[in-house]
Amino acid sequence: MKSPNSFSEQQVLDLLETGAALVTVNRRLARFSLFRYGQRQVQNGRTAWETPNVLPFSAWLERCWEQLALTGRPGAASFPMLISPHQARMIWEQIIRQSDAGKSLLHPEETAASVEQAWRLCRQWRVPMHPGTEWAATDPAAFLEWAAAFESRCRRENWLDRARLADAVCEKISDGTLELPDTTLFHGFDDISPQMTDLMAVMEKRGCRVGMHAAEDTAANAVRVGFADANEELVSAARWVRHRLRHFPDDRIGVIVPRLESCRDKLVHVFDDVLHPDALLASRPMENRIYNISLGRSLVDYPVIRTAFSLLSLIAANPDTSKISALLLTPYIAGGRAELYSRAVLDARIRDHGAPSMSVDGLLRFMNRQEKKDPDGHSRCPGLYRAFTRFRNLSLDLPESASPAAWSEAFTRVLETFGWPGDRKLTSAEYQTIGAWQDALARFAELGRIIPVMTETEALSAFNRMAGEMLFQPEGGQVPVQVMGMLEAAGERFDALWILGMKQDVWPPSPSPSPFVPIALQRRLNLPHATPERELDYARQVTRRLLASARELVVSYPKNEGDTPCYPSPLIDYLPELSPDLLETDAAPDYREQLAVSAKLEQFPDVKAPDLEDSGKVAGGTGVIKAQAACPFCAFVGYRLGGKPLEQPVSGLDAAARGSLVHHALEFVWDALKTHETLVGIQSEKLADLVAKAVNDAIRPLAQDRPETFTERFTALEQERLCNLLTEWLEREKERMPFEVIEKETKQIVQVGDIRLNTFVDRIDRLEDGRMVIIDYKTGLPKMADWFTDRIVEPQLPLYSIALSCLLYTSDAA
Repeated sequence: MKSPNSFSEQQVLDLLETGAALVTVNRRLARFSLFRYGQRQVQNGRTAWETPNVLPFSAWLERCWEQLALTGRPGAASFPMLISPHQARMIWEQIIRQSDAGKSLLHPEETAASVEQAWRLCRQWRVPMHPGTEWAATDPAAFLEWAAAFESRCRRENWLDRARLADAVCEKISDGTLELPDTTLFHGFDDISPQMTDLMAVMEKRGCRVGMHAAEDTAANAVRVGFADANEELVSAARWVRHRLRHFPDDRIGVIVPRLESCRDKLVHVFDDVLHPDALLASRPMENRIYNISLGRSLVDYPVIRTAFSLLSLIAANPDTSKISALLLTPYIAGGRAELYSRAVLDARIRDHGAPSMSVDGLLRFMNRQEKKDPDGHSRCPGLYRAFTRFRNLSLDLPESASPAAWSEAFTRVLETFGWPGDRKLTSAEYQTIGAWQDALARFAELGRIIPVMTETEALSAFNRMAGEMLFQPEGGQVPVQVMGMLEAAGERFDALWILGMKQDVWPPSPSPSPFVPIALQRRLNLPHATPERELDYARQVTRRLLASARELVVSYPKNEGDTPCYPSPLIDYLPELSPDLLETDAAPDYREQLAVSAKLEQFPDVKAPDLEDSGKVAGGTGVIKAQAACPFCAFVGYRLGGKPLEQPVSGLDAAARGSLVHHALEFVWDALKTHETLVGIQSEKLADLVAKAVNDAIRPLAQDRPETFTERFTALEQERLCNLLTEWLEREKERMPFEVIEKETKQIVQVGDIRLNTFVDRIDRLEDGRMVIIDYKTGLPKMADWFTDRIVEPQLPLYSIALSCLLYTSDAA
């Protein structure tokens, strides 16, 4: 077809008032076009007007197909059913998994995503897909097989996927089935595929005037600026935006970032710091920012949705302790605010418990035990207990397998048992995010057309993956600052624009040809991303458009990335260079600096802690002396203020739990033996039985407390380990001179100056000559050198020697 006519913005707005359609390259440009149309209506004195016919290309095609299905014309009922992208992805996955080529793949779902992209590329750019030597390589040959199976199934089931939708609409326009407005305009398309070209040609043939909205070029005052690194570049851009907002409050400002997805979080941090310093003091997620980021986040990255998936994961598996901690502290479960303190205490005690994972039944048992141990009620969480009890009862009725629609309803019931999304007032962004969640559930239910039945594990996995692929961005009002990627700014106009990160290894981008389409074929047809020449031409076109889209324009790049020097993109090398010092930015100090400068602080030396109470008694035993020698401040925080870090549960048993088992087992052994003479005289078989019984008695209460850890296999291994260790230990004890065990796990008061320490001595033996021996059990390697440093590293036994005036000899059994 001949090149479409170009229309200015004024002409486009005039045509929209007469019923013309405007088809944009993306949703962002559609919203901007509607905004510009609304501005014009307000300027013309109107207070209400009919919404113009403005849609992004994908939505326009879908609406055309829906119109065909709703016309009621003969044959309309036989139109293929349009399947969603998620349904199509599931079909591709099934085909790949069932094929010989797909059976060896580790991640068929990732392959399906790449194959779907190749299929869309081939449809849009009219790639001939005929078996032959050109397609003989392994990946292209497999793709041809999968594509044939996909087409066959769609034909058999009367389905239509999005890649073929434009062709189907084109066919219905050609035969007169689909009516079109008198004029249809396309806006923001840098790269028009043959599929789209054919569509516009058929539209013109049927009498529809087709045109392109050509934005007027702006004579930009563009400069190039290099910064020391990417962080300095980003901070300068934020301060430039602040300067523009302060001096030109009516400006529409754009910030364009290549590879925005890789630096989104960093950008939000810097822009909040510069443009919204009050966010530092906000107790809730911030809303109504002065800037908007075009790139959405994965739906599962939003806290309220992450909580929902954590709750759903309870259906299929025992959660690890970190996930339980997140559920205890989240505000998105009923009672999260009222029970916040008690749930935090419960979290700390679960961590002290040490189990790396815990079932729902195990959590309920643990909460019941805490109820009995906690007379003050610090960890009582009745609302949480009721929620987990309701979930346990509901989980018993969940089926092993069901349809996606049934699982969607089951997921909703599970969340209702926990009172998700909580009982506090939601922010606007959270409310919209929950709306996106409901949409995701509806899309998941539609998968029943593709997979009639799923197990609970399959359903959770498929739904989690679907939500992970859904990008979502809560909508806000019109704001003056727009942050976008390189392609999202297509067709938009700005008063001032900053393009970040324009270094040579980023722009133009490197080629990324599809692995499933023959490389030679991609080069011959000049497909997108196939060759460096293609990427360079496309990048030139995009750069030319961007540089003509604003009056004031800054293009920047970092001069260094770590120790690697960087250079500007060759596409901006011709722009005049400007020193960063000459750039108009708001150099006012950041909020933190202003607080520090304005604060009036009273200084006084704090070199002495408050006096001890209760006659010098100090909790913590000999550990407080050890901590004081290492760091007095840490000792004060830990033993006087009671501050300590939260425990990090580990798989199996940590060192403290293993040491505790040794202590208890040896206590049981010496309850029976009592003397060295008995130990030497007992038969080996009886000693082995005694050790085994002591080990079992030591393990039993801990196993009852931590059933998730003490599985049958783990218990057997731990019994074997302890029996071997105690047997070796007792053999060492046989080599000692005769003794009698007179104390085990005995409480002793140690007086150090004016301080009295409560300690527990593992064992005290009395020798035949009356001397006393203190024994401290160590499963590690003790070092006597730790007693003779300037500050004693291990003061335990030296302190015991002070405690017992009758002490003549000490020993460290290892």
